[in-house]
Amino acid sequence: MNEYEKLNSEINSGKYLGTYGGAYSLYRCLAEVRKNKDILKYNRLKETEYLNENLLEHLNNPLTRKKWNDISSINPLGLTAEIPTMACTTATLNIPELDGKLFKDGVIVDSDGGINVTKIAVQYTWNIKKLSKKLDMSEDDLRKAIYKSTNNEKIFDKNYNVFLPNIGGMTVYIFGDIKKVSDPMAEVSVRVHDECNGSDVFGTDICTCRPYLTYAMKCATECAQRNGVGIIVYFRKEGRALDEVVKYRVYNARKRQVGGDCSATYFQHTENIAGERDVRVQELMPEVLIWLGIDRIDWLLSMSREKYEALIKSGIKIMQRIPLPEKYIPKNAEVEITAKISDGYHSVQWNNKQLIKTLQKIETTRERATAIYEMGLRDKLHHFQINLDKLPYTVEYVINTIEKNYPDLKIPQHSRIRHFEKFDPNFITNFNNSFKCTVREKIRRLIDLTVMSVLTDAGAGASWKYIKDNKVYTRSEGLAYASYDMFMSGIFSSDEACPYRINSKGIQKMTLEDFKKGFQISEDNQLFGVENRYNSIKRLGDCLSLFPEYFGHEIKRSGNLLDYIEEKFGNEISIKEFWKILCNTFGKIWATNQKTIGCRGDVFVYSPLKKEQEVGSDLIPFHKLLHWMMHSLIEPLEMYGIKFTNKEIMLALPEYRNGGLLVDSGLITLKDPTYYEKIHNVGSELIVEI
Repeated sequence: MNEYEKLNSEINSGKYLGTYGGAYSLYRCLAEVRKNKDILKYNRLKETEYLNENLLEHLNNPLTRKKWNDISSINPLGLTAEIPTMACTTATLNIPELDGKLFKDGVIVDSDGGINVTKIAVQYTWNIKKLSKKLDMSEDDLRKAIYKSTNNEKIFDKNYNVFLPNIGGMTVYIFGDIKKVSDPMAEVSVRVHDECNGSDVFGTDICTCRPYLTYAMKCATECAQRNGVGIIVYFRKEGRALDEVVKYRVYNARKRQVGGDCSATYFQHTENIAGERDVRVQELMPEVLIWLGIDRIDWLLSMSREKYEALIKSGIKIMQRIPLPEKYIPKNAEVEITAKISDGYHSVQWNNKQLIKTLQKIETTRERATAIYEMGLRDKLHHFQINLDKLPYTVEYVINTIEKNYPDLKIPQHSRIRHFEKFDPNFITNFNNSFKCTVREKIRRLIDLTVMSVLTDAGAGASWKYIKDNKVYTRSEGLAYASYDMFMSGIFSSDEACPYRINSKGIQKMTLEDFKKGFQISEDNQLFGVENRYNSIKRLGDCLSLFPEYFGHEIKRSGNLLDYIEEKFGNEISIKEFWKILCNTFGKIWATNQKTIGCRGDVFVYSPLKKEQEVGSDLIPFHKLLHWMMHSLIEPLEMYGIKFTNKEIMLALPEYRNGGLLVDSGLITLKDPTYYEKIHNVGSELIVEI
């Protein structure tokens, strides 16, 4: 008999302490005395009761049960127990904040916007011996703590191992098919949410609880519609389990202190009034997820450091953490959210000037990537292991590839210009011969073209093609050719007499239809993300206008960077200074979009890097497109005679080709081979590791 089966048997036989009914047990006892009847006998599971067959099938799956013996606070068999401590039903949620924001598929979301869910009510059932080990305390001390709360002398009788605490339980809301949890290819989104009656029900705005809850519902629904499953667990732990009376007393202290509410004293007031700022015992929180068989969370919708650490310690892998987007934060909740972030809560807010400065430094990427690499050498990574025995093979493969393609070892600059040479091997010569102007102006024009072409260079999709002279070009080569032809057509210039330039006013007059025509977009020839590419070029126009010091006061164009560098630095500039210029100017082009789950630009999270009370220490900037632009602009500037120093601080591009080499060579391998077959979001910590 398994431990959980033994626990279930003891409950069914009545061998337990405490009273059935959780936080409502005393009401039940009062009713028994007033009505002079044994209510408990009515609560035994009846043969005619409905049990959700889909959930039962999932719970009976051996994969679901593989870690049930680790559970200490609930009865895993509580759904079918003679004295049930779980019950399951279906429901439809109608959430005003989500009205019109969800796709009505007729399955997960009805035509009227209602969200169909399965929900499970769960009461706690404590296994005293196992619980004491999980809480790292002696069994005697745990029994003393229970006695202090109950005054029940029987708690010291070690013949009793099961205790039904009179505390609030939890409700599990399942979006989609729970059996998807067993599918390693299916996404799983999770929010573990603690009750906040004021915000959750009545919409008070001193905290972010309801906004985060509704945002999590949106994400869970969308995850289910992507053929995954969304889970929200609603714990009855009001006021961090300190209760609502304590919570309101703390509110009063915060609001009435000298100077008004502030983040600096946020936790201090709770400690002054309650003695502790948090008593939720997060070690027990993951057990309901373990009961459901969850061993991986693709989207964790929680900013809490304690919850994240408890989940990781329980053996659940977290692929990506999703903080609450800033637009959802109520005005009066800024104090709370600022205090929590300062205390170590997960966040990607950019309102910290020092953090922004750190993330923009070219050295930061190398420093944080090195920290991850060193973790790998100690085998402390969550997803990959480093196999240094494969390093000689990998090095030899790279050397052989270089010698095969460049036997004279004259390796050209890695830049966008190489893509132009795919359709014209003598591109630079022919480009320069196309114009009758000064060498300086030719370089300006090449810079104009390069910047625009870099901004439109991203995965084109498998079906898009560009046809020129009866030849078909695809992917980066096709995008390069299209961008070149658009440049030569004068579409980006505001003056027909000077067509070969890209200036701010020329970009302003360009329409989406002009742009699509340039890329030969049709119903049968769709380019992935064409509107995003168009918007990037439009933001380039804004950027050129915003920084006249760099791009010119009259004709605002990227090519004027040449003039700025020559005037400011002469014929020599360090990579560090050049990077600052690009970051401070073109860096404004890439807008973050927090309407999309997890999107925050080219800066991602790796939670193991987190340092106590150091905001943003778990963020690692990649700046892939900006690095690509820097690599690509160095070439035309060097043609003009500009010398770059400190090239050793430049970075290889963080992209699939480079990471793929390490994987294909076996230099790094996944600890869980099933992840090779799964599609991973770009912000997944698995992707960040590589």
